[in-house]
Amino acid sequence: MADRTARPYRLWMTLPAAWWRLFAVAALIATGRPVSGQVVSRADLERLRAHAVRVPVIVQAGKVTPDTLRPDIDSLRLHPTQVVVAELRDTSHRFLPFLLLAADPHAARALALRPYVEGAPLEFTGTAFRGSVALGLVDTLQPDRAVTLPVPIWFHLSADAGTVSPSDVPIRHTSLPPSAAVVTAAAPGDSLRLLVQPALTLTPITTWLAVHRTLLAVEPATARIPGFGLGRTELHISVPAEAGPARRDIVLSARHGAPDPSVVSLAGGETGRSAIRSSGVGRDTVTATSGPLRSVPLELVYSWPLLFLVAALLGGIVGSVMDCEAIRRRGTPASRRAFIVSGLAAGLFAAVAMVIGVNVTGVDIPETSGEAVVFVVAALGTVLGLRGLRRALPGFGKLLERGAAPGV
Repeated sequence: MADRTARPYRLWMTLPAAWWRLFAVAALIATGRPVSGQVVSRADLERLRAHAVRVPVIVQAGKVTPDTLRPDIDSLRLHPTQVVVAELRDTSHRFLPFLLLAADPHAARALALRPYVEGAPLEFTGTAFRGSVALGLVDTLQPDRAVTLPVPIWFHLSADAGTVSPSDVPIRHTSLPPSAAVVTAAAPGDSLRLLVQPALTLTPITTWLAVHRTLLAVEPATARIPGFGLGRTELHISVPAEAGPARRDIVLSARHGAPDPSVVSLAGGETGRSAIRSSGVGRDTVTATSGPLRSVPLELVYSWPLLFLVAALLGGIVGSVMDCEAIRRRGTPASRRAFIVSGLAAGLFAAVAMVIGVNVTGVDIPETSGEAVVFVVAALGTVLGLRGLRRALPGFGKLLERGAAPGV
């Protein structure tokens, strides 16, 4: 089964030179009157068979089963109620791989027709996805000419994961406007396969219709945050109004982090919030899904928290020096080196605790982020932490005094 992509084209575009040689079949030389049929000569039939990948068939109005154009038939009188259908090699991107010969009631030659399909993407309507298909015929020798066919040419349409209405589409004339059908699907994939048959005995031709599923939107407050769980950003999830008034659960997922909350209930036209904390370093992807709907993957970057570390360590140093000097002013010996080493650990601990929501300083910290807040929390945590450790662990206080010397 051949796979083909439906795409629009301009009907008045000229065909490649190779196709003109093929469509010379349509330049029939019959002299009989149109009402009695138009003769397709032996030479024309041989050229038609040479380009066909299967034995052509003759479809006649009122008959369910088409007749085979047998190899022993060397000429054919084509009546107004008959159409010769030949499946061609798949070389054109604008047409389905069929050539149809139909009687022209106003000319001595038959019409050489190529069918085409134009598919509009399926859009979500609130309960299902819906799109349209346009099906038409082009007279390859005179593309701009519109001719009313003696009898309509029918095409059967079907979809694997949806329904087509009507499933049998008649085409009553060449050129514009094309005939239309509506395609409906409850839960299609990224694309929907549509099968087209000009005759039930021929192999269906596959065309693909795009499906617009990316109706949900996810936007971050900032797309780059510190890694290792030290960064956090808000996520704004929105559902367009065309999704309908019914509330639906939007499920948020990420490759590394964990959105909180992971489920947001929204109706069409509403916006909700979630948040995500970093995990490790590198790139993370956040997506929102709700049944057949989804969002474009949102990319977040978890960077190395260098500025955080600098601010935390610097705050620890400043806090330890302040505490050390305060002890010395009271006449108690203290090792500045020991205080600084202890302050580095205490400042880093206090800063990380603040990030995950644990306030070890006992001071109300504004809900802001930035290196300045990290520095202050680290300094306060160092001062308060070292004092608490000295009270709770007398041995720790002696450790800070050990090796103390003036100016050290």
